[in-house]
Amino acid sequence: MKRQICNKICAMLTKITEDDSVLMHYINYEEKIVRSFGVELIGWTYDKFVNPSKLSTSLPGLQKLLDAINSGSCRFIRLTPLQLTEHCQAHQQAIASGSIPVPRMHKPQNDRGTKRKSVDESDKENENSGNAQTMFKKRHTSTVKKKALGQPKSAEMVDSEDSGKESSCHLIDLFLFCVHIISITSHVNVCC
Repeated sequence: MKRQICNKICAMLTKITEDDSVLMHYINYEEKIVRSFGVELIGWTYDKFVNPSKLSTSLPGLQKLLDAINSGSCRFIRLTPLQLTEHCQAHQQAIASGSIPVPRMHKPQNDRGTKRKSVDESDKENENSGNAQTMFKKRHTSTVKKKALGQPKSAEMVDSEDSGKESSCHLIDLFLFCVHIISITSHVNVCC
C-alpha cells in the first residue's frame, strides 16, 4: 500500500509540473518541490509529512491516505506567485522560531574550484596500470564510442583467439560490469 501511495504522489507531481523526470523529495520538500515548481501538496492525512515508506504499517492510516489521494482531497495545487511568497515567508519564520528544523545542506566538495582532468587525459595516465577497474572504464568508454559509430558493442568481447590470460581479464571485466549494474539498480530510486 505504501508503494501505491508513492506511485500516485509521483504521478500527481508529474502531471501538475508537466515534467516526466521530476522526483518527489520528502526531506527537502520545501526547497525541491514547493520553491522549485511552485506547487504544494494539500490534504496530507498524517501529522508529519514524511516519505510514505517511513509511515507506520497500520493499515487504517495508510488506507485513509490512499483514499484521500484517490478521492482528490489529497492533491497538488499550483501556487500563485503571491501564495508562493507568503508560503516561503511562513516557512522561514517557522525555521527562525525553531518549530521546524533547518533544512540539511550538503557539504561542499573539497576540490571545489579546481579543474578536473578530462576523460582522455585520465585514460592516458592509467593506460599502463593493469587494474580491473581501469580496464572496465576503458571497455565502457569504447562501448559508448562504438554505439555512437553504430558498431556492435559485443565485437570487442567475442574473440576466438583469446589466450587464457586474456580470457580471465574478460571474465574480470564481465564480473565488474555485473557488479556495477547491480549497484546502479540498487541505488535507483523510482519515487520513494
